[in-house]
Amino acid sequence: MFRSDVPVPGDLIFVLVAGSDARPNEDMRRTRADSLHLLAVNPRTGAGTIMGIPRDSWVEVPGHGQQKINQAMALGGPQLLAETVRHLTGLPVHYYVLTGFNGFSAIVDDLGGVDLQVERAMNDRNSGARFAAGWHHFNGAQSLAYSRDRGDTPNGDFGRSQNQGRVMLAALAKARAEIEDDSGIERWLGVLFRHVDLDVGLTDARSLATLARGMDPAAVANVVVPGRAGSASGGQSVVFLGDAAAALFLDLRPDATVGG
Repeated sequence: MFRSDVPVPGDLIFVLVAGSDARPNEDMRRTRADSLHLLAVNPRTGAGTIMGIPRDSWVEVPGHGQQKINQAMALGGPQLLAETVRHLTGLPVHYYVLTGFNGFSAIVDDLGGVDLQVERAMNDRNSGARFAAGWHHFNGAQSLAYSRDRGDTPNGDFGRSQNQGRVMLAALAKARAEIEDDSGIERWLGVLFRHVDLDVGLTDARSLATLARGMDPAAVANVVVPGRAGSASGGQSVVFLGDAAAALFLDLRPDATVGG
């Protein structure tokens, strides 16, 4: 477990955002996590960080020994996944947000699509990502394909996680523009409650939506926990996290920002 004497101010908010790899007729709360991000927010400044966690990170899952972090949800649902992230990072996890492939696509569609810049051309058969470099207005299916491509994305799953963070930032920018008043907040909450599993009630959800309205997407960093690809027991491919990961976790503690 990561430990530090640097305190975490009580007003910082940490939200675990997870995507399930559940297929039709599977319980998304009891399958592996396909994507993992910890959203750290500083309400005082409107700044924050989206921290992607590689899904193959080799970590201690409380009560289950060393595992890939994406197995935590299959072993104990989103609650165990959140506990595992707390154990790994030493950071609190106040809330979690969980969705699946269809929910992800539906959220983007309900927002009216998102604007994303593809940094290099994509042509990946497995994900369906076939996009020229440049700016695009993506619908839900296109955003999902972009987020799932690791076959021809630089740095594989690390690059894929960074792209997922870019989609989150684009969605935040779109949502922020739509929740300038209470009616916009209610519409956005309706989108969330239709398509995601939240561990918050309506009152807390309204507070989080109001918090999102005060965030500046330009002041939210998009980073991925650094690690080293290797092999663990049984020859399975994993990502080992070391001192660079610990330094990132420490960096977020005072103000939820990188280099702040």
